[in-house]
Amino acid sequence: MDNEFDVNVEMNRGSLSEFLRRRYPDRLVVFESRPEFLDELAAELRLRGFNRINEVEQMLTRTETAARLFEKGNPPNADIGNNRYSAIGIVRISMLLLDDDFFTFKETILDDTDLRKRLAEYRRHILPEESAS
Repeated sequence: MDNEFDVNVEMNRGSLSEFLRRRYPDRLVVFESRPEFLDELAAELRLRGFNRINEVEQMLTRTETAARLFEKGNPPNADIGNNRYSAIGIVRISMLLLDDDFFTFKETILDDTDLRKRLAEYRRHILPEESAS
């Protein structure tokens, strides 16, 4: 990621948007036309104790391999040729990999019981917290 961006800042719409653009330059940026998606993600992250961008960065670093493998095995819309999640989607996947309860407060395509059972195969690729720094 670009060294000019200070990740030691409080998470808000602007800092999260900039962070995701820099971290995932090759992913669809759905929040440009729908900023409420970014606000919703920020609220979800705060509910899970992520208040600063560096905390989000550490979580994404820990789950990077697991999320990539999850995405490969569970593409969002493979039937229409879309095999990659948006930047917001991959952050949510990373949270799901760390926290079974992440999606309990809202309906999602990931409510599939079989998918939840298979999460263990991806979770073994999550780095321990001290390895993410």
